[in-house]
Amino acid sequence: MPRSTSSPRLCQPDDSYGAKDPGSRHARLVTLPDSRSESGRKPRCSGLFEEAIAWLQEHYDEFEFWVERDLVWIVQSRLRQVIGERRLPYRVFNDYPLLPGARRARSADVVIRDAHETVLVAVEFKYEPSHRRAEMLPGKLPVVLWGVEGVAKDVMRIREFVEQGAARTAFAVFVDEGRFFRHRLAHPGAAWRDWAPSRPGGHRVSVLWARWPPT
Repeated sequence: MPRSTSSPRLCQPDDSYGAKDPGSRHARLVTLPDSRSESGRKPRCSGLFEEAIAWLQEHYDEFEFWVERDLVWIVQSRLRQVIGERRLPYRVFNDYPLLPGARRARSADVVIRDAHETVLVAVEFKYEPSHRRAEMLPGKLPVVLWGVEGVAKDVMRIREFVEQGAARTAFAVFVDEGRFFRHRLAHPGAAWRDWAPSRPGGHRVSVLWARWPPT
């Protein structure tokens, strides 16, 4: 993987961050600024996750994803790499229990936690592979459920994570690799972001993006 050359800085979870919009066609890995913003505040840690998604957009077609866990692993690995390079006091976990459930705890796919075990960022992922891929059997597609048992559930759950005090900030990210669901109206609190192929012949990806609290 490409390595970041940015200098180490600490993130503050309650302040604003100036990363480029991951939905931008030209979004690239964004380094944390050396100076304070106009408001005198440092960037918040949710920006680390937004950087990772901007990096994923730029390098998407260098990878071959098969299931959601492949996508989660790549993003988690990228977060760990950047945190290590910047010597930040955070750890990244997957399938992290946040709220009690009827049978098992309700977990987030990825979290960023600080040294005090506070969850600064929680993320829910969904992934729909391109239906044009020859290796995907039509009978097994679509993989993702769009409604309250799938994508909509993630959008509602991230709000629950924050409002119940389990996480400071939460994201729901649905990567629709072949734009099978792109014609659908975005769920309340979410918005579609279209990615151009990262190289000739690459995938035309759409991402349903939600964040709580909203920026």
